[in-house]
Amino acid sequence: MKCTRYLQWPLIVILFLTLSAYEDIPEPTGEEAPTRPFIWHDLVTPDLDASKKFYESVFGWTFKDIKVKGLRLAGIYSGGTRIGGVIEVPRANQAVWIKLIPVNDLEQRVDMVKQNGGRVILPPANIPGRGTQVVLEGAEGEEFAFIGNVDPAFSGGGMADKHPLAWSELWADDPATSKSFYETAFGVATNDQEVDGKPYWVFENNGEKIAGMIENPITNQGTQWVPYVLVSDPSGVVERAEQGGAFIVLEPAEDIRDGKFGIFQDPAGAIVCVQKK
Repeated sequence: MKCTRYLQWPLIVILFLTLSAYEDIPEPTGEEAPTRPFIWHDLVTPDLDASKKFYESVFGWTFKDIKVKGLRLAGIYSGGTRIGGVIEVPRANQAVWIKLIPVNDLEQRVDMVKQNGGRVILPPANIPGRGTQVVLEGAEGEEFAFIGNVDPAFSGGGMADKHPLAWSELWADDPATSKSFYETAFGVATNDQEVDGKPYWVFENNGEKIAGMIENPITNQGTQWVPYVLVSDPSGVVERAEQGGAFIVLEPAEDIRDGKFGIFQDPAGAIVCVQKK
């Protein structure tokens, strides 16, 4: 995993001035085909038990351990619905959220990633209830995963009417490099936009908005995927996160989207955006 350091206080000002998050998060559309990209999230963490305890206290999520030889994993559930997973990688410098992308041609996709500057982080492993999963690193060092031989029961996180993990952004050190990488390796189209006078890119698949990209607003974290979690009370969530040891990057305030938005970094280092439902 890439070596990174936690956010520093002076960077909050930079983040506030430069972050142009996508305001119109697309509504989840229910059951999705397993070939749709960018629809599942896993948290890679150096300490599974500590991360489970933190996210349960902040969001009320529950967890079910998954038995896989040589790996510690757990499923994330919200209101009884499976919404994501957690993977323990003890050697990781810090936690990070990754995108998990179901594919029909796993070996070819992995080869394409490697040909375009990526590499394999964790080799293929058979995950019960999912399929064959491989964790990779993109051209700028961001982690994501492919899942092949998809289990028919694995719906890719599209089963909730109001899925809490509703949107994600790539915070890219070099947006041009990332744009080229994802267009080539995944065949997505990129819609160049402007938000509040700053560039914003939207990855699309067959005209459907599936993820966003901004120029990385922080200087000591490296390129990474950042999830948006829909919540009823952003201020309450951020307060609980702080009580659980999180670093508060952006506290909800009336002069920022009417207090409907906040950002924190969990105790192990993963960045999360929260937005009011």
